[in-house]
Amino acid sequence: MRTVNIRILHTSDIHGCLFPFDFLHGKEATGSLSRAYNYIKSRRKTFGRNLLLIDSGDILQGQPTFYLSNFINTEKPNLAASVYNYMQYDCVTIGNHDIETGHLVYDKFNKELDSPLLAANIICTRTGRPYFKPYTIIEREGVRIAIIGMTTPTVPYWLNEELWQGMRFLSIEKCTREYVELVKDKENADIIIGLFHTGWKGGLALEEYEENAVRHIAESIEGIDAIFFGHDHRLFCDTIMNRNGHKVLCINPASDAHYIGEAEITVVLEDNTSANNHVIISKEIHGKLTSMEGIEPDERIISDFSHDYSTTKHYMDQSFGSTGKTTKTRDCFFGNAPLTDFIHHIQMEVCGADVSFSAPLCFDEVFPEGPFRTKDIFNLYKYENQIYALMMTGEEIVRYLETSYDLWIDTMLSAEDHIMKIQTYEYEGQEYTFFKNLAFNFDTAAGIIYTVDVTQTKGRRINILSMSDGTQFSLNAKYKVAMHSYRGNGGTEFLTRGAGIPHEELRNRTVFRSPHNMRYYIQKEFENHGDMYLKADNNWHFIPTGWTEEAIRRDRNVLFPERMDKDCLTVLE
Repeated sequence: MRTVNIRILHTSDIHGCLFPFDFLHGKEATGSLSRAYNYIKSRRKTFGRNLLLIDSGDILQGQPTFYLSNFINTEKPNLAASVYNYMQYDCVTIGNHDIETGHLVYDKFNKELDSPLLAANIICTRTGRPYFKPYTIIEREGVRIAIIGMTTPTVPYWLNEELWQGMRFLSIEKCTREYVELVKDKENADIIIGLFHTGWKGGLALEEYEENAVRHIAESIEGIDAIFFGHDHRLFCDTIMNRNGHKVLCINPASDAHYIGEAEITVVLEDNTSANNHVIISKEIHGKLTSMEGIEPDERIISDFSHDYSTTKHYMDQSFGSTGKTTKTRDCFFGNAPLTDFIHHIQMEVCGADVSFSAPLCFDEVFPEGPFRTKDIFNLYKYENQIYALMMTGEEIVRYLETSYDLWIDTMLSAEDHIMKIQTYEYEGQEYTFFKNLAFNFDTAAGIIYTVDVTQTKGRRINILSMSDGTQFSLNAKYKVAMHSYRGNGGTEFLTRGAGIPHEELRNRTVFRSPHNMRYYIQKEFENHGDMYLKADNNWHFIPTGWTEEAIRRDRNVLFPERMDKDCLTVLE
């Protein structure tokens, strides 16, 4: 008998965080691959070839470092591929935000990546076979490790078909069952690992598949030893007992390389030299999450990619105009606010819409008075979304807004109640208070004048008084409605479950798709006007004001206590 020790290090949802510098905010980054690489090198010194490095996707979008390589400096090798080759990753699973970059980007990334890019449940419609490699086999000291890649199948509900053209997405659960049996029978795998870009549970649930499937798979599918996963940006490390009484390690290091997932695998086997095979006597797998806080960035990787650092910093510091007043995303949650109305204005102007839907895409960003730079554009609009326009009835617009406001507004039964849906979390002995749901789903509307009655329940809150020009709004009339492409493709189901439009009908409802992403139009707006003074349109408010004004003050203080100053209250005046 002999014992083989294998160590696996796992990153996920890196979102372009290569350097220990946050280009969006101009400050040091506490995570980053540069810190992770220092730790990885130290572990390689201990475990040598028996250390495997894997990643479960969402690499190409986030920080602008990779954005420049993806969309501007495209004649050079893809930077993300160069970095992952440099760090010697053994395999990678593609994420939904990687697919969002489009074929030209992720096909190039796949071609230039030295390690396999995995996704067993993404099928090429031309060949009927997996578009990416479905799994890889890595052998160490005779132990055969099968790593199966899977990607959340709900991509078509978020992204324009042009971005994933030629692909078909299958159920992760169904594909996992098939490939677990395949690698056992065909590949004689001793260890079977899932490298999944899908979260623990919840999210978009459809009849044929679900967005986040790890918990269900760990509990119900026999044969998997561990699942390394991502997508939902939530730290997780636990060993699950499946229905047959076998242990499955599940581990998620969240995002931006603030943590690394780490698994220790100990295999005891007995070799059969005459039959040229072996028998597994036992195997143990234990996991942990290792924080990168306090880990110094690796100087070599920073030096070798220093040109990309300086290029990115110069790009982000470019100015396109200026603002005459400090504006803050936190104002968007409590009533009409300059930043959301600025986005509304651009969307309606670009496509000639009657109505616009938009949400703040970050929880708390501040844009100071003065120069408006590229980094501000990335902070204001984090994603490569296009502008869409869909035809909707007045009744569908109301249902859409009812769905949106229900994510962040509570029903007030008395003047002392919360107006916002908020929740307090405890982490490492400290309490943090945030909204119960994600702020980038808090859509408001422009082009109409309306009130939101917080004493009512969902379905009775929204009262549209008129169009913004004073003309009549009709529930039966059809309107051209602007929104970003994620929402227009069905993201968060505001159009489908909310407005009641079947998903297969969205394509026919879409009458406009912008040739450029939203950041392009923000930049053009500043270039065309130079100095701008952003202001709110004041086309909607919460009622009854006798309750809501004081409730807003209270909940602002809960959500933003350390910055509860005079500037925070300007939206109430």
